[in-house]
Amino acid sequence: MSFRNFVPIAESAKIQKELDRQMVFLENCNTEFEGDVKEFGDTVKILNAGKPTIYEHNDGKIHSHASEDLEGSAFFLPIKQVAQAHFGIGDIDKQIARGNLYSVYLEETKTGFGDVMDKFIAAKAADPNVEKYAPATAVSASNVLDYIDYCKVWLEENDVKPSTEISLVGSPKFCDFVRKAYIAKGIDKATEHLQNGEITRYNNMIIKQSNNVYTATESGTDYEYIQVKTNKAIAFVKPLLKLEPYRNHPMHRDELAAFVYYDGAVVRPKEIITLKVKYA
Repeated sequence: MSFRNFVPIAESAKIQKELDRQMVFLENCNTEFEGDVKEFGDTVKILNAGKPTIYEHNDGKIHSHASEDLEGSAFFLPIKQVAQAHFGIGDIDKQIARGNLYSVYLEETKTGFGDVMDKFIAAKAADPNVEKYAPATAVSASNVLDYIDYCKVWLEENDVKPSTEISLVGSPKFCDFVRKAYIAKGIDKATEHLQNGEITRYNNMIIKQSNNVYTATESGTDYEYIQVKTNKAIAFVKPLLKLEPYRNHPMHRDELAAFVYYDGAVVRPKEIITLKVKYA
């Protein structure tokens, strides 16, 4: 037994890179923050700058104004979420020599961590501070684009600019209705699959597909909570992953503990609306 060929930082970096690619909800979040996440309970400052005051003059002159501090509403987020896994892997150095460590043992760990964190972000659709639009009629190919349009208009009425990137993440069933609506309208990209869950674009919005959309049952009716938001609406502290090898002497094998620290919050509630849909 030895850990001479195992470099936790290097292996963690591999998983970190793959996690970023895998997480559909993460891509459209604000991941800019100040502070180091080294342990569970650390606090970071979310970079959520305010908007500058725009002064208007009609005399053709440049006026002098005092400078502003644009830090906006500082948001300090304690890291309270942790996911972990522990598993035996025989001899770590032998697995590395065979090329098995990542492909066999860490691949499923990466996938599991990614799903946990993506579902965490998806559940922000149910946040009490987020506007909910729940049409009385079940979603279908004939009305799905109208429901999406309603959400886009709501965002624009709350000062989200038409040029701002907006994303919608729907379930496979929801996105199938979008495809069918596209086909009915003769739109060519009805079945196109792009990177990281993106399937198409509609009304200047990115439409993405994920199996991790938040669901809830209320009064016997099942609902999906579809996030429609800007990239600044939800702040997410990109995960810190740690891998720690150790020897289990009673079992005569090497084992690996994997931990990931993360957290997030809705920081701009006027830039997100939840499309709460049901199916017939």
